[in-house]
Amino acid sequence: MKPILVSLAIATGLLGVLAPAGARAADLLGAYVGAGVGQAHLRVDEPRFYDRSFDDAHLGWTAFAGLKPLPYLGAELQYLDFRDASRPGGQFVYSSRARTLALFGTGTASLPFVDLYAKAGVGVLQNKTTFVSENVHACLDTGICPSNAPRIDETAARFGWGVGAQFKLLSLGIRAEYVRFSVPGVDPDLLSVALLWKF
Repeated sequence: MKPILVSLAIATGLLGVLAPAGARAADLLGAYVGAGVGQAHLRVDEPRFYDRSFDDAHLGWTAFAGLKPLPYLGAELQYLDFRDASRPGGQFVYSSRARTLALFGTGTASLPFVDLYAKAGVGVLQNKTTFVSENVHACLDTGICPSNAPRIDETAARFGWGVGAQFKLLSLGIRAEYVRFSVPGVDPDLLSVALLWKF
């Protein structure tokens, strides 16, 4: 009977040591996920659009997942949907849509109740811009536009950067963030508030 009790005691002791070690290993990765909404801007300044330009603000959203193995360095995969912006121009409609999936490197400065951070990276950004007299949403969604309508449909790697502040609430966090991409003729950005959960 005693050997069984000794074995149980040893097993219990090992579990007590290994469980915190596993938790510590997960903590070392600093994994997190989150999502948020905010105000997106699209600035259309395209010579092919008869030298017309516009700047429209509207609702956009984002979702992200990241790792922070060091207190001051990390990496983040982020999807940003800048949605679509449009503006009437006489008998025509100017419209643009942009969205991207980006990989960022992050740098963080930690304060007692808030983390301040900056990030930079590259995103695969899809940009559709049109100048049409038809239903603009049908044109953007289907790609069927008037044959004489100037339009852009590009997918390319673009540089992006961002800054933000993250307020700590145990495993939860609240993030306020500004992200912008360098895209000729569009330059989309998103100012958002997001809820974040740390594993």
